[in-house]
Amino acid sequence: KALDRMIRRRPLDLCTAVALESCSAGARAARAVGIRCAVVAPNDIARSYADATLTTLVGETPATLGAMLSVRAVG
Repeated sequence: KALDRMIRRRPLDLCTAVALESCSAGARAARAVGIRCAVVAPNDIARSYADATLTTLVGETPATLGAMLSVRAVG
């Protein structure tokens, strides 16, 4: 549903999208629609669905997340 809402507001290139999730359900949903996913403060279950895991977002930027997930930069 969130992806549908975002696409209605403006076009979204899934190659540049990154989902930040805290649980396996969110990570699975992101992956199901083709969005790379980083799980923040992961537990063992969520890790198996993530493209990357982080314990915190402190110090992270869109560029560092994109590099970590091999997401094409915008622009």
